[in-house]
Amino acid sequence: MSITKSLSHRLYWLDKDTAKIKYGDYVLFRHSDVATQFIEQTMIKLVKCDEGDVLTVNEKKELYCNNAFIGRAKDKALNGKKLVNFVWNGPVPPGMFLPMGDHKDSYDGRYYGFLPKSKVLKKAHPVF
Repeated sequence: MSITKSLSHRLYWLDKDTAKIKYGDYVLFRHSDVATQFIEQTMIKLVKCDEGDVLTVNEKKELYCNNAFIGRAKDKALNGKKLVNFVWNGPVPPGMFLPMGDHKDSYDGRYYGFLPKSKVLKKAHPVF
């Protein structure tokens, strides 16, 4: 179950088969960084740019995967704290992916960057 606005779906069934993660899959993983005060959080996000795809971030903080617009990073979070934006121009490294929510205020790869596919705990399939 997702209780944030990061994704448009709220209920998911979870699948243990994580062998073939690809663009468009919803994935469940655990993540911590400075913004989460190093408290590990379980997140569900979409794979928005996959290994081998070309990710570009322009001066307007717009992200493109294989020249298709996938989102825009913000300077500040909803609580007013400054966000550090992920910057990359080139192929997504092997074994990595860019996780993103489908809401403009989602805290995701726009800020913390790529994740290794090995961190994916389960695939998540939206129910509603």
